[in-house]
Amino acid sequence: MSPLEYMLEVMNDPGSDVTRRDRMAIAAAPFVHSRAEGMKGKKEAFQDAASALVDGAGDEWGSDLNPNAMN
Repeated sequence: MSPLEYMLEVMNDPGSDVTRRDRMAIAAAPFVHSRAEGMKGKKEAFQDAASALVDGAGDEWGSDLNPNAMN
């Protein structure tokens, strides 16, 4: 039995404690459902912000921060 199968089994067991079933549902959700399109987690948002800074984001210092920019 895979970990996901175990989580789903506990989640669907009416004899299990409600709190335990809730925790299994929360743990299994990312494996069963993908994120909504356009929603980003903290890591993706941080990476986008960092990329914008390195790429210059249209400010006057952008080329100084981008190691690939030609001076």
